[in-house]
Amino acid sequence: SFIEVATLARDPALGFYGEESEHSTNSKYFERNAETVIYLDPINGTFLYQNQRPSWDIILSVVKSGRIAAAISYMPVSGIFYLAIDGTGALTGDRECRSLDDFSPLTTASGSNVCLTYQARDMMEDLSAEFDCFDIVADYDPERPLDNLNDLFTGRLDAFACRDCEPLDWGAIAFIAAQAGGCASHPDGAELDVLADFDPVRATDMVVSSSPEVHDRILTLLAG
Repeated sequence: SFIEVATLARDPALGFYGEESEHSTNSKYFERNAETVIYLDPINGTFLYQNQRPSWDIILSVVKSGRIAAAISYMPVSGIFYLAIDGTGALTGDRECRSLDDFSPLTTASGSNVCLTYQARDMMEDLSAEFDCFDIVADYDPERPLDNLNDLFTGRLDAFACRDCEPLDWGAIAFIAAQAGGCASHPDGAELDVLADFDPVRATDMVVSSSPEVHDRILTLLAG
């Protein structure tokens, strides 16, 4: 892919893992035990893409010594970037941005009382007591005014809860949300360890919220 070639040109010492890496002819050129690895999900939101929704995105993460150091979600249709750098915070911008100085600070936006779920009917039942909950696939509604997980930053989404989700995409958005003022954890409140011990395909359960207050409400409901 273009990103593989660009990564090799930029720094051949970097590692690379893409969702389609097993079919790539470029994989053999990357350092297998690299300290810093680029992870790519070229079409996050395959269901949305297949249903011709404009809200699918491309997710790229930079992982150093097993820990997410940066992540980017880019929505090609709208041309919007959402990104975060560990210790620096979160930023947003469009295709006109040529350097980090051109981007604007990004923060989560609370107030919608909407919680998106995935493969988590049990959590959805608990959270429905206080939140407007739906499963992004099972309860798909083309009329619903929701883009994707990035709606944590637009005010249309207060949280998402999922089971058996891959960190390659869900974990990257959790990282951006946490850097933007939100919260991320396992459903029992334990630290979301995949952010510091990254494995792109190690399925995990997670809850991500737009604010500490929303997160506390969710954890209380899940605890029963």
